[in-house]
Amino acid sequence: MKVSFNARPRGQKKRLYVLAASSALATTTICSAFAPMSATASPQYTVGPVGLTSDTVTLTPTTKSALSGDITLDVNKSGLDVSYHLSGLQPAKSYDAGLFQGMLPKQGSLSQWLPKFTATREGTWDGSAVLSGVQAIPENGWYISLAQVKSNGTPNILANANIGVPLPSNVGVATVWTKKYLISVQIGPLATMITKAQAKAGMKGEIMVSSPGVSMPMMASHFDGHAVNHHLEVHIFNRQTGTVAMNLTPKVDVLLNGKTLSVPAVAMYGQRLNTADYHYGNNVYLPSGSASIRISIGSETVDVKGITVYNAPASPATVKMLPHIAHVSVSGKTFEMPVLTSATSNSAATDVPLWYIMQALETLHIRSTWHDGQWNFPSIQPQTMSMSSSMSMPMSGNVSVSFDGKVIETMQGTIAVDPFSKHKTTFVSLESLQNLLGMAGLQCNVSGSDWTIVPAQK
Repeated sequence: MKVSFNARPRGQKKRLYVLAASSALATTTICSAFAPMSATASPQYTVGPVGLTSDTVTLTPTTKSALSGDITLDVNKSGLDVSYHLSGLQPAKSYDAGLFQGMLPKQGSLSQWLPKFTATREGTWDGSAVLSGVQAIPENGWYISLAQVKSNGTPNILANANIGVPLPSNVGVATVWTKKYLISVQIGPLATMITKAQAKAGMKGEIMVSSPGVSMPMMASHFDGHAVNHHLEVHIFNRQTGTVAMNLTPKVDVLLNGKTLSVPAVAMYGQRLNTADYHYGNNVYLPSGSASIRISIGSETVDVKGITVYNAPASPATVKMLPHIAHVSVSGKTFEMPVLTSATSNSAATDVPLWYIMQALETLHIRSTWHDGQWNFPSIQPQTMSMSSSMSMPMSGNVSVSFDGKVIETMQGTIAVDPFSKHKTTFVSLESLQNLLGMAGLQCNVSGSDWTIVPAQK
C-alpha cells in the first residue's frame, strides 16, 4: 500500500510526494467510548454497498488554540483521498496527520501516518493525500488526528475527529484490531430483527440474512435465563480495504460472572445504511455496568473488555422454561406435543413448537409451509380472516405469517431444543398461536395438559 500526497498550499503550485506506507499496523488494542465526540454530530457521509464512500468531519482542538478546519475522505479508483481545509495553524510549522483505530474520546492505536505538511505563512493548509488499496470507509472504527511531533519524537495531538456514523449516547462501543480485521463491538437498546420478506411488507427493524451455518436466523427472546434487554452488534471490516466482511461465521461469547455464554450470532443489517451496516449479533441480557465479549473468527480470537452497558432496564425474575407434555386432540385424533412453560411471581407463559402445530393442522386438511422465518398457509384466503383478531395484534416479531402469500401477521419466535427430537426448532407463545388460529377460523382450547383444536364457533 502506498500513500500519495498532493499538497496545494493557498497561492502555490501543486507538489507531489509518494511515500511507502508502513505495513506494520497496530497490534490488537482495546478502545472503548460512550459516544462520538460532538465534532461528528452532523456528519456528511455517503453510503455504498460495502461501506461508506465519503465522509466530511470537523476537527475539534484538544488544546486552547485557534486551529480549525474540515477533512474530507472520499473513496475513488485510486483509493482513499484525504483532503484538508485547515486554518489557525502556526505559520510555516510542520504538522502530521494520522489515521487511528477506535472511537473518541478514548485514544486508540495508530493505523497509518499520512505525509507531513507545512502550514503557509498565513497559517492555513489545503492539500490531500491518497491511501491506495482502501475500498470503503468503515461505518465506525476510525478517527483522524492532527499532531506536531515533539523533539523527543512523541506526537503532540492537537485536534481529532471521529470518522463514520455517530452512535447514540446510550450505545457502548469498543474497537479492536486483529491480524485480518477491524472489529467494532456495540451494545445498545433492544432491536427488532426481521426477515427480508417482513421488510418488504413494511416492517421496520434489523434485516436478518442467511449466513454459512445459519440458514434460519432468529431473534433471541431469552439469554442466560433472563428476558433479553440489550442488542449486541459485532461489526467486522477488512483491515486493509475497510470493506465490511460478509458471510463469516464468527463465534461470539459473553463473558459474564465467570461464565462463557454463547450468543446465537445472526448476520443482519439496518435499513438506513443497508449492507454498509452488515454485522453479526443478537439480542442478549446484560446487567448495567460494563461487559466483556469474546470474538473468534477462524484462528483469530480476541477478548473485548470494558464495553459500557447503558440504562439496563430492571430485569424480570429469572425465567426457566420447563418442558411439559400436552395432549392435543384434533378431528378425533390425539397426539402428544412438547411445550415449554415458565412461571414467575407475576405471570406464567407457555411456548408452543410450530412443527407440531403444522402436523396437527394437516389432520384438518390445512396445509402450511415454513421457510426462513415465514409460515405460509397457501389454501387460506386473506379475506377469510377474523378482523377482530387481526386488528388487535401489532405487526412486530420475527416470524411472519402469510395467507395465500400475503403477510397478515407477525409474532415473536424463539429457537429452543425440542425435548422429543433433541433438535432445535421454533417456538411461539400460546397466546400468539391462539390469535393466529382465530384468524384462520379455528379455536384452540386449553385445559391443563389437554388441548383441542376445533373450528371456531360462529
